[in-house]
Amino acid sequence: MNKPQIALAVAGPVMLAIALLAPGLGRFGVWEPHEAVRSNTAASYLNDTAFPNGVPPGPHVQERLVAKVWRVLGPSVITTRLPSVVIGLTVVLALVTLLLPLGDTRLAAMCGIALGTAPVFIFHGRQLTSAMPQFLGETLAIGGLFLFTRAPKKRTAVIAAIVGLLGLTLGGMSAGMLLGVVAPTLTVCLTLFCIGGNGAPAESPKRQLTAAVVTLIMAVVAAAGFAAAILFAEGDIQWITGGLPTKPTPQSFEFPLEQLAYGWFPWSAIVPLSMLALVSGDRNDPHRPLRLLVVCGVIVACLVGTVATRLCGVRPLLFALPMAVGAVLGILDLIESDKPLRFGALVAVVLFAIMLRDFGQTPKKLLLGYAFIDLPLAETFKPWLATTAFALPAGLVFFALGLKKFDRMCPPNWRRTFPIAALTVPAAIFGFYIAHSLIPGLSVDLSSKHAFEAFERYKRGDEKLGIYKAGAAMSAQAEPLRSVADIVDWLERKERVFALFPPADLAEIDRQMRLKTGRHVFVLDAKSKRFMLATSKPRDEEVDQNPIAPFVASRPFQPPLAHPVDINFDDKMTLLGWALIPDSKKAHLSPGGGFSIETHWRCEGRLNRNYKMFLHIDGPGGRIHADHRLLQDVYPTSKWVKGDYLRDIYSRKVPFYQKSGIYTVKLGVYLGTKRLAVKSGAPHTENAIKIATIEVK
Repeated sequence: MNKPQIALAVAGPVMLAIALLAPGLGRFGVWEPHEAVRSNTAASYLNDTAFPNGVPPGPHVQERLVAKVWRVLGPSVITTRLPSVVIGLTVVLALVTLLLPLGDTRLAAMCGIALGTAPVFIFHGRQLTSAMPQFLGETLAIGGLFLFTRAPKKRTAVIAAIVGLLGLTLGGMSAGMLLGVVAPTLTVCLTLFCIGGNGAPAESPKRQLTAAVVTLIMAVVAAAGFAAAILFAEGDIQWITGGLPTKPTPQSFEFPLEQLAYGWFPWSAIVPLSMLALVSGDRNDPHRPLRLLVVCGVIVACLVGTVATRLCGVRPLLFALPMAVGAVLGILDLIESDKPLRFGALVAVVLFAIMLRDFGQTPKKLLLGYAFIDLPLAETFKPWLATTAFALPAGLVFFALGLKKFDRMCPPNWRRTFPIAALTVPAAIFGFYIAHSLIPGLSVDLSSKHAFEAFERYKRGDEKLGIYKAGAAMSAQAEPLRSVADIVDWLERKERVFALFPPADLAEIDRQMRLKTGRHVFVLDAKSKRFMLATSKPRDEEVDQNPIAPFVASRPFQPPLAHPVDINFDDKMTLLGWALIPDSKKAHLSPGGGFSIETHWRCEGRLNRNYKMFLHIDGPGGRIHADHRLLQDVYPTSKWVKGDYLRDIYSRKVPFYQKSGIYTVKLGVYLGTKRLAVKSGAPHTENAIKIATIEVK
């Protein structure tokens, strides 16, 4: 390896990481309530005051770093997140540097690229709630301890040992004994055991003895730490559990595996390829020790992660070195193998397809690697973009395999440069999408900052703000509102005031507002999934964003629907009309095409449960289901008021494989296995009324 190659291998991934992590840090706000707690803790270090309520004593690595940056640059959104960015760049630098003595520059550079573009890395690199110190500690510990036993030179081994010990120290301080010390130590010990002997180059008996002794010490540390975590974590010992205490959330063994898979998507789909290469049993494989490190890293992550969730709640499982190395070795195997790993490639494609399917159905799985399992997903997430971004490198890899017979037509070093190009371009595209589209979109949904900015934008003079359930981020001028009744009274004021409340409470607030005043709540800003801004006195130029207002009224909707009816459901609600509208505006449905069903209702009495409407379209091709919660679930039936007129619109697609023919359309209202009884207005079968027949062709 010459110096220019080394410099390029290090600088390339670091520059890519800078481009992904550094820009736009001030564009998004705190992740309630977790960042607010950490920010207040950092302020305690800055001002030398007591910790906020509920924050126990501890190392608080991240918070201390934030306080130091504040002393120099002053508090701001950017300076609050800057330590995470700097630590993230250090992780990339450490990973590439530790891999250089173990392999060629290409392997190290590609691993840095895989790390820098992984969703879990980007999420943690841009947040105050980051686990970046844990990320760095694990990387230094695993890389340093493993390199110590494999380094060809004594000087390199000594430096690696120091780096490994520093990593264990940082890991213990930032993530506790279980994740910060036991996990990386156990990974290296298990790997050395699988390699055979002590794994050290046969340079001298003394060197081998030293490595063996250190390996034994690591094994004892891992066993002791594991036992300590099991025995003492119940006592909330921060050095055992690490970080802020959380409620234990027991998870099964596969949950940590999902964290690694989705947090490292799409690289995790390629990791099994590096494992499959071990089946060949080639003892001369220069990358065999690294392959074993990948396998052992995944095993330890699942084992320790399962124990951790039972002791101290869901924590991030990062393991940068094993996951990045596994992905890159899998790609190199595909491209360089004399016998293309067609079966392995098929496995990778299947895993990739499964993950894409999961993102399309429940895309919040992408956030499992962040260690939050209840985060809403931003509308900026586009599964098709993920598909496009990484279908490209998959195609390039297979293209490279197909070009084996055409080597003479290609430049001499194309096999060394092609994989990096095939990785870097689509990885950078996907990374930029995660960093500059998905995460800012998430911050709108999870942060109060957007709502407070909207308040500052709309208010004039000393107009006041009332806050209901807004978490820790409170404005100095805000007045607390303690109940829905308080909000309604607040929004009844003659002067112009504002109210901030969770969208989940809008239905009840709007119901009580209409009962008391006969009008809807006027919502100024409804972009966030966690905070909504309303006002008592809207101005002429302001637009109502209340999602309930278009669907609930005190008089019938005009114009009436194409098919008026008067069908009574158990004296609780009356169907007033319906319309089934194909997207094509034709009189029939088309396979693969869409349609909308619009229904108008009148509430006849108090409904204590949240009912759904079923729509069954039955015919020769099987049933097309269009069951759904009425009014898009923004105004459930339990909130309906007698005399309300309600408008429901639901859209869906006809399956592309649907057979042509004549279909019957039936409609009804249900909850669980019970349906509301049809009392009058139309014949029915099992409380399902036939409203139409329609052709599919």
